[in-house]
Amino acid sequence: MEFGVRYAFALAVVTAVLAALSLAGRVLARHLQKTKGARRIQIVESVALAPHAALHLVRIDARELLVASGSAAVVRDATDT
Repeated sequence: MEFGVRYAFALAVVTAVLAALSLAGRVLARHLQKTKGARRIQIVESVALAPHAALHLVRIDARELLVASGSAAVVRDATDT
């Protein structure tokens, strides 16, 4: 084979590999966006009470929990008031 034909073939192979990687990246990004929206746990709000203590309002599906973090964790269901 002459140099020009080998060069064109190599260029075509590299272009095909880059196109395949680009397509795979787009498919993966689309998949990650779909699964990101399906998360069941959300941190609604957090408040610092002291340097090593905080209060968090956490939503799991339709249920909300107040979670205190610090030296000992205390859980209180905010929907059972």
